Amino acid sequence: MNNSKILGIMFVFLTIIIQSLKAQGTIILAGGGAESDQGIKSAWSYKLFSKLIENGDTNQDSIIRVAIISTGTSDSFLRNYFAWIGTTLEKTVEATDFKVSSRSDANDSSLIGAVKNADVIFLKGGDQGVNYDLWNETLLETNIRLVISRNGAIGGTSAGAMCISAFSFSGSKDLISSDVLTDSKTAYLDDDSEPGTSGIHTDFLSFLDNTLVDTHFTQRGRLGRLIGLLGKAVEDFSNKSILGIGIEQKTGLFIKGNTAEVIGNGAVYFIQEKPETMLKREQNRPLFYTNLRLDRLTEGWRFNLSTNLPDFENLPENVEDVTFSESEKENSGALIINGGIENEKLKFEKLISIYPSDFEVQISSESSIIAQSIGFTDVGNSSNRMDKQEALFHGLYESASSTGFLLLKGGEISRSSENPDLLNFSQSGTAKEPSTIVIDTKTATHKNLSKSSSNYAISRGKLKAASFVNLTLHVLAESEKEDRGYVYNSKTHTLQSKTSVSIQSEKELTPKNFKIGNAYPNPFNPNTIFPIQLGKSSTLSLRIMNALGQLVYSIRDVVYSQGRHELFWDASNVSSGVYLVAIKIDGKVNYQKVTLLK
Repeated sequence: MNNSKILGIMFVFLTIIIQSLKAQGTIILAGGGAESDQGIKSAWSYKLFSKLIENGDTNQDSIIRVAIISTGTSDSFLRNYFAWIGTTLEKTVEATDFKVSSRSDANDSSLIGAVKNADVIFLKGGDQGVNYDLWNETLLETNIRLVISRNGAIGGTSAGAMCISAFSFSGSKDLISSDVLTDSKTAYLDDDSEPGTSGIHTDFLSFLDNTLVDTHFTQRGRLGRLIGLLGKAVEDFSNKSILGIGIEQKTGLFIKGNTAEVIGNGAVYFIQEKPETMLKREQNRPLFYTNLRLDRLTEGWRFNLSTNLPDFENLPENVEDVTFSESEKENSGALIINGGIENEKLKFEKLISIYPSDFEVQISSESSIIAQSIGFTDVGNSSNRMDKQEALFHGLYESASSTGFLLLKGGEISRSSENPDLLNFSQSGTAKEPSTIVIDTKTATHKNLSKSSSNYAISRGKLKAASFVNLTLHVLAESEKEDRGYVYNSKTHTLQSKTSVSIQSEKELTPKNFKIGNAYPNPFNPNTIFPIQLGKSSTLSLRIMNALGQLVYSIRDVVYSQGRHELFWDASNVSSGVYLVAIKIDGKVNYQKVTLLK
């Protein structure tokens, strides 16, 4: 039997033994960026990387051995840096480079056999797709798993951090936000080594359950990219509970058990679906993804990976409650904002000045603006995308009752004079239409500023990164098309279907009447919406029954305010069929049928 077959049998055997074992030791994820020099114990890299050494001597040989693994050249700086961290903790640390640049290397026991004796695994940056192609299902991966199975620590920076998550994007292509926001099924989401197959893998290291990690997050303007990757993972793996984690450079997460602590200069983004989320992904069409939850957290915050919520029992200093108040300004007149023109940002009510001047939020002098808004256009511009993303969140911190907008070139926001509160998202000119990201603060509960200066934007070194708990994200496009006919009400800060808008104008309502629109979509899978419009505050109940008359969903005696509302039903837990819907408003009942097709 040749050596390759022996190695294959060994890999399968060892994988069967340890495949169910998960990391119980320390995990650290770094967003990339240069580590600080030795001697600076207050630096982000010392505070984060020292957690790996503090995990201890797991092989009980009196030395903490660090295996630094990459596909590139050796790194004397990192070896010395880990050794210096050891001296500050009064521990003996020995760091070794392992250059693994081929599958032959990855299966060479004489080259990487010592990895299994490490106490710490550290994966350097590079290209996560190359790592997957060269290291997956090799002796190297098996040895890494053996270290983790005895509670060894693992960490990674940049691409190395991305390899640690359960859903690892390893497509080998430089996917950017504009790619996936313009074509939600772009080929850049595929595995470059196997075109037509998914670039998101679950069969690699996968030491952090139910997560998808992206790095260099603000630096490369990757908010749209992570949202697009999350949508693909949710759809590919039929898993709506995946947590997307975006980590800025010189920032990281220290994870022990179910607790993830933010360390560093910038922010970590935690993005996940909510029950009312809608996702639409089609070839050659922009991404449509609504009602996502975003927690943007800075140093001192902790996040519970079991509940997928921030830790409210151990809040950092200077946390404030967020109080939302509606603007006294009225929207009026028709308006178009072209995503490709820089000065179109003047049509948002609040203006953010960025380099070379100091950061400042000003009120627009334009006569026609979107009330309670802050935004940027041309946010895909590689020369300033990082500054715009950072500045927007700091602007929302200073004006927390505003909505944020990020428009790419080719994107467009428009409204009519007849409905000046309703924003449409549609194509600008003949360019291929990208989605626009809407950041809604109405649901936010907490905010604070980091102690450290941001890595980006605005009078370099002076701006503090902003934290928010429970922002709502919408990714919107093609408002004019029936299957994506949603507009954003900038007055009430709600998402509305164009169907519900057309039910009846508010001017036609009297204080005593109401209107219930037809469910849409219908047929549906798995979500549908019932639009209603109330002429006064009313008590509403909703009952949905299957063909046997059994109750499958209900809302009982809830008071809704005057105006437009949408009742949402997620039918994921029931089978295909026809359902009878009864909506009762102030004692009057409306009946309709909906069809669920799975």
